[in-house]
Amino acid sequence: MTPLEKIKEYINLGSIGEIDLSWCDLKGLQLDNVNLKGANLNGADLSNANLCGADLSNAKLRGAYLKGTQLTGANLSNADLTNADIEGAVLVNAILKFTILSGTDLTCADFTGVDLSYSKK
Repeated sequence: MTPLEKIKEYINLGSIGEIDLSWCDLKGLQLDNVNLKGANLNGADLSNANLCGADLSNAKLRGAYLKGTQLTGANLSNADLTNADIEGAVLVNAILKFTILSGTDLTCADFTGVDLSYSKK
């Protein structure tokens, strides 16, 4: 089953439980407004993907590659982005409350309208 088929099945089942997409190649996918709450995306390649408005709260994104990813309005509250690469990602108006950002490459990422005061750096 491809990663995209896994996501579609997860959504069709009403997003019950956690989906494991660790180390999957998801680059460039259109995943706007998708519910991936609590998903395991450790090490996944989400570069240049569209995750605008996506629910990634409580997601595991350790070491994930999010270079150039569109995350405008995404919910990343309580997500773990330890050692993730979000260079050049667009996080305009994203929710990053209590998000773990230690070791994360924030180079050139757009955090316009984002309150990082509750995030762990």
